[in-house]
Amino acid sequence: MSGEKSGSVEINIQGSAPSIGEDDKKKAAEISLPCKGWIFRVADFYKEDTKRVFFPLKVGLAVLLVSLITLFQAPYQLFGDSSIWSIVTVVMIFEYNVGATLNRGLNRALGSMIAVGLAIAISEIAVRSGHISEPMLIGTAIFLVATITSLMKLWPPLVPYEYGFRVTLFTFCLIIVSGYRTESAIKFSVDRIYSIVIGTIIAVLVNVLVCPVWAGELLHKELVSSFNIVADSLEECVRKYLEEDDGRPSYLKFRDEPAAYLKTRVALSSPEKIESLAPYSVRTTFRKEILEAATYAIEVVRVLGKDISDMQQSFKGCHLAMVHTSTKRLQKAIENHIYLLIISSKQDQQISQTSLSDLDELSEQPCHRIYSWLSRDNLDPQMETLESDATMSVTTFASLLIQLIARLDHLVDAVDKLSEMAKFKPEALKEEKIP
Repeated sequence: MSGEKSGSVEINIQGSAPSIGEDDKKKAAEISLPCKGWIFRVADFYKEDTKRVFFPLKVGLAVLLVSLITLFQAPYQLFGDSSIWSIVTVVMIFEYNVGATLNRGLNRALGSMIAVGLAIAISEIAVRSGHISEPMLIGTAIFLVATITSLMKLWPPLVPYEYGFRVTLFTFCLIIVSGYRTESAIKFSVDRIYSIVIGTIIAVLVNVLVCPVWAGELLHKELVSSFNIVADSLEECVRKYLEEDDGRPSYLKFRDEPAAYLKTRVALSSPEKIESLAPYSVRTTFRKEILEAATYAIEVVRVLGKDISDMQQSFKGCHLAMVHTSTKRLQKAIENHIYLLIISSKQDQQISQTSLSDLDELSEQPCHRIYSWLSRDNLDPQMETLESDATMSVTTFASLLIQLIARLDHLVDAVDKLSEMAKFKPEALKEEKIP
């Protein structure tokens, strides 16, 4: 008995040893793959804009320069412990682009000066009022300043200056409380102002002189990227719709293309899972017209994005004419092949009867805004397509595509207006310079 047990134990140990090693290898591989993917994503993020690499280096340089005030003896004797506010200022106001840095720097400087003026004035009034009423006046002033600044930063026109109000409250409380105990509020206030000014100047100079990033460049890139995303999403949406069904839900088809699926979801607020689609034979009937209309629309969007990217004003009349012609062909194709939708709807009479019974129930319910319903006998024969959700999918998709194309004229007008305001170069002048 004992021999059999020991033999069985040995067999289990020998069989389990390799499996544990394989599991460890699998777990190690699963851990290493996400790490590699994260490293590649970070590398791709910084490859998109090389100036992102210089931003942390600029922050380090600015903090190093302002730290010299504390590290060297001569400037430290001049400013004392207040020199730490130069470092705090650089860290708080340094932003990715120059405009944001200037904005935060001005907010901090103005807020600090207002707080210093209020703190000095209230401190002098409190000192002359006597030792008994001095803490009461200081406490009342702190409460009023905190209340007023908090109310003002919630007012919509003053929301952009919210950081300045925070600095005002913080600086005021710091100066008036420290001045009450040390009796050197004026010197502390002046040293703080000097430190903030020095930190602001260093932050702005480093941001402007070392690989500057302007807000206009970021806006330009974002606008061009938005046009490309719209064109890519429209192209992907049409391509996926016209593909032959493989029995999987629509959202599962994008697992290997997460970026394209994300663009489509952002651009088109459509459901993730489409329960009913038109038969594939019906979709292929309009395949040529849908592809033609979508291709010309995508081309117009890309041309607009290219004009903004190159800052030139091109003639888009030919592109719009082709878009309008292809749209009319799509409308004609739907009208000429409407009988296919009628045939498809007759193949699903149960759904039709259910829909019509629901229509009867709705018509019997009281409604204040709808006074009468059309008789079923007077309905147009083409309205039979409404009896099937599946057959309506292709017309819905086509109508959405037509609506999108119809709005391209407004987009073209907006880009033309932008080109006039920004004084884009006409395409003809640009071509004359080319030898």
